[in-house]
Amino acid sequence: MSSLIAQKEVIETSMKNSPGKPYGVQDEILESYEIFQVQLDSFESDSKSTLTKLSGIIEAYDNTITKTRTSLQKILDSFKDNARSEVVVDIMPRPMQDMDMLRSLQLTRQQSRNQIRDNKESPSKKIHEEIKMDVEKPKKSVVQDMVTPMEELEVTQFADPGILSIFQKIREEHRQSSKPYIDPEFPNDLTSLAYDYSTFPKALDFIWKRIDGDMVPNITLFGQQLRPEHIKQGELGDCYYLTSLSALAEKPELIRRLFYPQELTKEGCYAVTLCDSGEWKTLVIDNTVPCRGAFGGPAFSRNSDNGQWVALLEKAYAKMFGSYQAIQRGTSLNAFRTLTGASTEYYDLRSEEIAGNLEIIWSYLNCMIQSGFLLTASSINEGLNQSVQNLADKGIIENHSYTVLDAREVDLGNGHSERLVKLRNPWGHKEWKGAWSNGSSNWTDYVRKQLNYYQTKSEGVFWINLKDFHRNYSDLVVCKCHPNYKYTYIKLRQKTQFPDNISMVKLTVKQKTNAYISVIQKEERHFNKKLDTTKYRYSPVRVWLGDFTTKDLRSCDFKADINTGAIDFETILDKGEYLLYIESFWNQNYCNDLVVSAYSSLNVDIQEVNDLKQSWRNVMDQFVYAYSEKQLNSKGRPHIDFKTYVYTNVGAPDIVKYTSTQLQGIIFFYYRNYSTDAYLRETISMSCNIPQAIVLCSPDHDDNQGNVTITVPPQSERIVIFKITKKESMQWKYTTAFSARRGRPF
Repeated sequence: MSSLIAQKEVIETSMKNSPGKPYGVQDEILESYEIFQVQLDSFESDSKSTLTKLSGIIEAYDNTITKTRTSLQKILDSFKDNARSEVVVDIMPRPMQDMDMLRSLQLTRQQSRNQIRDNKESPSKKIHEEIKMDVEKPKKSVVQDMVTPMEELEVTQFADPGILSIFQKIREEHRQSSKPYIDPEFPNDLTSLAYDYSTFPKALDFIWKRIDGDMVPNITLFGQQLRPEHIKQGELGDCYYLTSLSALAEKPELIRRLFYPQELTKEGCYAVTLCDSGEWKTLVIDNTVPCRGAFGGPAFSRNSDNGQWVALLEKAYAKMFGSYQAIQRGTSLNAFRTLTGASTEYYDLRSEEIAGNLEIIWSYLNCMIQSGFLLTASSINEGLNQSVQNLADKGIIENHSYTVLDAREVDLGNGHSERLVKLRNPWGHKEWKGAWSNGSSNWTDYVRKQLNYYQTKSEGVFWINLKDFHRNYSDLVVCKCHPNYKYTYIKLRQKTQFPDNISMVKLTVKQKTNAYISVIQKEERHFNKKLDTTKYRYSPVRVWLGDFTTKDLRSCDFKADINTGAIDFETILDKGEYLLYIESFWNQNYCNDLVVSAYSSLNVDIQEVNDLKQSWRNVMDQFVYAYSEKQLNSKGRPHIDFKTYVYTNVGAPDIVKYTSTQLQGIIFFYYRNYSTDAYLRETISMSCNIPQAIVLCSPDHDDNQGNVTITVPPQSERIVIFKITKKESMQWKYTTAFSARRGRPF
């Protein structure tokens, strides 16, 4: 009997140690369990009382083992998913050393061009091949890390030490005076409620009250437990913000780090840190909020428990933009960035590329959720509803934002499976009423057990199958938040006129790092209060990111944005120096600010380099050349379309020209001469109805009449680049004249 007790203790020790071991632990536990049970059976004939006692032990440990197996299986699934995932790595070259090297780049390309000489296959066979577009399933995020439980992560803090010092002085003053703090910058009056009372008349009905023990019994800052279901939307139309907040609350430390102190204050003041258009700012607020009448509670968002963090965070958000009215209506794209500083991504469920392919949608959803990212989904409007039922009858609120909590494929027990998406409505009620809704007959105990879902009361949380999800929702927003990432940024001040609308920024990486590099404009919401005089809107911006080796640009990337206000590069940066070329086409001249940020696993130094602006032609030449090479040599479909011309009609079938106008205002002609004895000479004539609207970048000279002539010798490449410098609508065209001959140059 003593040996059995010893084995019981071994099992107990294994059970305690098993959660931290991802491989093989559950099998060892079960094996010990089986040995234990066999030996127990041998005592059955000797002692019924011993059997009864030990059976009780087995039953108790059987329940514990089942729970442990469930926990371990989740860990194993995570490891398996990572093992199956295709790792996507962008290999970036080493740094550009100095200005002399930059100026010599155009003269030192020949080494990289030797690949043309080695390519024996005529391009005329390649360029007429049809490019087939294969819509691939989403790959794992470039900078995806294995998801680590929040309690094991060091959560990065972003509070401004200077403001915290001022905040401490404010607390001390009001502690000594015994008077609660009142924020003079965001006063308790109509100006903090609305910038236009005629369009926000409810502001006249509210009074300001302090959230304290008289309003909420046993009040604390975060309640007994910080949970997303404690978020309740009020009379303000900011569901986009609250769904983002709800997604963050799934990882409570992401909310806690925004507050200082992280406890109730007797002085009635708090410091809240938010990311404003790429800049982390710490705002000091009091704990008064708009309320409905003398005896009513908070009119806007609030906690459903004894916490107050929901109303306080919404107040800080409103203060940042000037009023509560200013934070009505929006998208999670900006709200997520404000709350986390992380890169955000918009995913159109109805795009032509997806074309209703549920496999692609399911793959994307799972990839983002398994990466530990935060997601929201927007419902369609009634005009897009293709069902006989209207949206309200189905339990869907049109043009509304929901938090995406999970996506799971369950076994139905009949040889079939179902793909389900779990959502939360920030209202805390009004849920989906169709298949797999909370009252649906689709649910069985077998399925509930797989999802551990036994919800009995309405809290706005529901499951919906993938097909119905696609029918009723139009897009996803993903926040690629990594709680322990570092954040560095600089602010740029540009002007509207060329070339002062160009900025060069150097990134210095001391150790290989995962990174999101972003270029962010001032958020439009800041200008809502001046709608009568200000017509601020996001301006077109194009950005190149590249890394230079000793003598040549090996790799680069290009992105442009017209109307979202932010450009993000998701990449892996090796040790070295990187260059950002940023060109903006401002719609106004009163706010031409940009923020360049690095959100990364290790610190990235950011510095503006004004002396490089003088060599913008050379920089542009190298970027376009490298990007064209990258796209033409890619195995899949290029990101831009090329028009291709082969000079067969002049006896030069081994000379080819690629032309594209799809780089957002960049027009280029890229020549490759594969022959050993043919020479090409071509003149390009560019004309535009607006003077100086199109400038020649490379080569840096023409005949002063808009004509540029180039010669392409055997086994060489040339590039001609024009750049549109104005944002106005214009009419432009180009013509070419060329000739070729063999054996001798022109």
